[in-house]
Amino acid sequence: MKKVSLNVPTQNISIDKNTIDKSRQCLSTENTSCIAQLFGTSKTEDRYADTAYASRKVLSSYQRNGLKILRNKQHMLLFWSMRLRKTVVCIRFIKINRLYPSLISVPFSALYDWKEQLIQNGYTEEDIVIISDKNSREGRKKQLSIDAKIYLMNHDAYRSVPEVGKYQWECMIFDEVHRLMNPRPRMSNFYVRNFRNVTHRIGLTGTWLKNSELDLIQMFRFIDHTTIVPYKDYWQCRHALFEQNRYDWNIKPLGKSFFAKLLHNHASVLEYEDVGVKDRLVEITRYVQLDKYVKKHYDSLLKTFILEDAFVQKSTIFATVNYIWMRQLLSGFIEDRFLNDAKMKELDFLLNTEFKNKKVIIWGYYNEEVKSIAKYLECSFINGSIKPTDREGLKRDFNFGKLDRIVINCRCMKEGANFSPADGEIYLTVPESPIILNQSKRRIFDIDQKQIKLCIYLVTKNTIDETIMEAHKTGQDCKKAIYNQMKKLRIKE
Repeated sequence: MKKVSLNVPTQNISIDKNTIDKSRQCLSTENTSCIAQLFGTSKTEDRYADTAYASRKVLSSYQRNGLKILRNKQHMLLFWSMRLRKTVVCIRFIKINRLYPSLISVPFSALYDWKEQLIQNGYTEEDIVIISDKNSREGRKKQLSIDAKIYLMNHDAYRSVPEVGKYQWECMIFDEVHRLMNPRPRMSNFYVRNFRNVTHRIGLTGTWLKNSELDLIQMFRFIDHTTIVPYKDYWQCRHALFEQNRYDWNIKPLGKSFFAKLLHNHASVLEYEDVGVKDRLVEITRYVQLDKYVKKHYDSLLKTFILEDAFVQKSTIFATVNYIWMRQLLSGFIEDRFLNDAKMKELDFLLNTEFKNKKVIIWGYYNEEVKSIAKYLECSFINGSIKPTDREGLKRDFNFGKLDRIVINCRCMKEGANFSPADGEIYLTVPESPIILNQSKRRIFDIDQKQIKLCIYLVTKNTIDETIMEAHKTGQDCKKAIYNQMKKLRIKE
């Protein structure tokens, strides 16, 4: 078996990497100027080497350093790599400083993981209130009136209880802050314009390098709207620091120095190498071929896609029917019909060789695809139709040994979920979004484990599958890669 490493890019951002590396240590030293810290400083003595927990209640040195950062800075963005337990640092910060009441806004899939973390860190059921958009407006308003210490809310719950933005919170945490990408979406607008009187605002994300500097402006505006001074608002900042080309916005030299200062003053950047953690996730790409019958149907879909969808609807290319059918056909199923056994044969082979008698997650991308694969394998599944409480039950069953394999829609469990007991994972359909890919594949990673874990991508040769995989390897935007390939094919047509 030939091993092919997948070098998914860790950096789409054009700020000089040297500057980012130096900014990681900026906030660990008090009373030091930005210029002195960013340019020409000596290395910090503490390289955060001890990553092992004596117990779950004991913080590692890099986490203790994170507590100091939060204590010394009123508003902060924690750009820590996934699985470095930044949630524990935030919970401990609230507990030590008795910042009550506190509001924590998280993705829907992470609600119960946060609750579990809170209970592990000494809170009781009575201390926690969950405000979910699954409840009625009256139910949510009633939940807000309950006297509690921690209020957990999913990101979209604000729609029916906008009053939450005017409460006097001591601390407000926004998990997966990269969702606040620009001021146009209603959610982004709400969280940036409200919570101005909160004592501490904290944003968390492990995938900030997948965002452009233009997206970062909104994240910094969330934690402190004065961060972009002397510019009046987002639009004036964009005009001053960026220039537009045919397809995108490019940062100017002035913008690079501006963002270097923002990173120093309002962000803590931490990656695996900074804490002495080796990335033990081994990534392998396995290629399969379509037979002649399926290839004929695939080519027919591809031709229709090229002629009808690939250019007229460039902005919504991934939502077109022909595109979705092509992707589902390559995974083996269109809706609930089994049409292609190429990946299923390879999946059966892997489950009887590399993953025999081991715990494994099979990732899909579409709800019907996930359901059909689970039916084929005769195992449990998690997709968008499964209730959050049932998802938690299935996750516990997998983590505690009742299930050895499970099929999951990577869009449902990409944030917050912990599947570290898994020995490996297999992608039947690789997602187009590098953020979804990076977030989902890290669900099986744990910094305390020494075990090497396998991540295998099943890719169909000479198809749109391969185009997407190559785009991830080279750091190219998937939509542009598909668009360019379709342009070449259309010329041939």
